[in-house]
Amino acid sequence: MTTHKLPSLLGLALCLALGAAVTLAWTGRAPGLTHALPASLTPAATGYALFAACGLLAGFLSGLLGIGGATLVVPAMYLLLPLVGVGAAQVPHVAIGSSLLAMIPTAALAALAQHRKGALDIGWLRRLGPGTAIGAALGALLALQLRGPLLALMYAAQAGSYGFGLLRPRPAGGWRADIAAAWGRLSPRLASPVAAGFCACAGTGAGSMTVPYLLAHQVPLLRATATSSALNLALALAGAVAFVARPLAAGEGPPVCWPAAALVAAGALLSVHGGVALAHRLPVARLRRVLGVVTLLGAAVLVVRTAQVLG
Repeated sequence: MTTHKLPSLLGLALCLALGAAVTLAWTGRAPGLTHALPASLTPAATGYALFAACGLLAGFLSGLLGIGGATLVVPAMYLLLPLVGVGAAQVPHVAIGSSLLAMIPTAALAALAQHRKGALDIGWLRRLGPGTAIGAALGALLALQLRGPLLALMYAAQAGSYGFGLLRPRPAGGWRADIAAAWGRLSPRLASPVAAGFCACAGTGAGSMTVPYLLAHQVPLLRATATSSALNLALALAGAVAFVARPLAAGEGPPVCWPAAALVAAGALLSVHGGVALAHRLPVARLRRVLGVVTLLGAAVLVVRTAQVLG
């Protein structure tokens, strides 16, 4: 087997693992599948195993798309946290805090890999980095004050809009082009905290907003996604610290699920290099389509889950 086929085979294997994870996540609703599992595989054990599987795919996507893996991790957290004993009322906040925490090692490794390939734009990192850290801390603190369904719908709306825009390129004119142009005209000092604040509030990486911003400034897509992976590190660090360091109210549970975050991070660290390698082999048009499909799938999961909770 030739070496250049390995990243593609890894991507295929991880996609199959994701399909298995989604199936197992719903075994509580499918008695036939539940009885087919070993008796020793408790819901908690199943959940933790699925967190590790999701981490593998999240790391691959982080290296490939510069999105911090949150497009997969946030919906997975919403689905799997109840399996490990997190109460329904706490799930949205714990999902965001755990996603930010798990993003730290993944983003660090992805940024290092992109730096070694010379793909980072250091000038834009200096312009956007400080504002990203400040905005992420404020966004995380705001997330703790908002209701869970609102957080989920914020993520779904942002992810859906971004994914649709990638699959269907903007026309030369129209309101979407006007919004994109207005976003690109913002100064880095204003755009970075706004983008990071919103993304940290939803528990996502910076790529969904910083990549379009960088593209508006004529940064090539590959360099934009690489630079976004480094900005994810600033966002994840500041957001996670804000979550963990906040004093807890009486009777309030922890804002993160440490085992889930650790398993996601461990899985991601094993696969991020494969994503980075494939990112430098895929055509730009295909990279946009992959990112668009993955983002829309994550948004759909959150909409369905929120409808179930509210119903």
